[in-house]
Amino acid sequence: MSSADNDIIVYVPDLPINIPENGFEEMLRFRIEITVRVKMSDVKCYVNLGIAVIRLMNEDDKKNLVTTVQSIVFDTKLNSNISFVADINLDCYIVLDQKVSKGHSANEVAGRYMQVYKTLNRRTCQLISTQFSNIFRIILNTFDELIQIAKAPDFKIANIFAVVY
Repeated sequence: MSSADNDIIVYVPDLPINIPENGFEEMLRFRIEITVRVKMSDVKCYVNLGIAVIRLMNEDDKKNLVTTVQSIVFDTKLNSNISFVADINLDCYIVLDQKVSKGHSANEVAGRYMQVYKTLNRRTCQLISTQFSNIFRIILNTFDELIQIAKAPDFKIANIFAVVY
């Protein structure tokens, strides 16, 4: 689900992992409509990311879900809850193959990331720690970018394998 700037979006950042993927979106929509009495224009679940994106029809419903309701029981039999948030953390981690002795700079990693995922701008990228010279944190701009990465998390930087988590 791509989102425009004027979309009214709420995220469910904690999808239960013990629910079958088949019919998940309908189950989520039904549960929210029955429990909170909110009408949604669209619901999309990204089970591999553990996140759902809910497009709402008005700002009042968003405010109600995020500030008043905050969470609901999703499935009483499986004792699972879901919560509602206005924003999600769009940080990812790029891990380079440890077997290679040559360290790469955050600038090199960000540049290669930009090429591979065809972003218009270079993302903020930083080395996590000098102890872990193969792990970089990169900050994404959009949820759509996170979806793109989830579909193809592997790439190479000068013949070194890298994986985005």
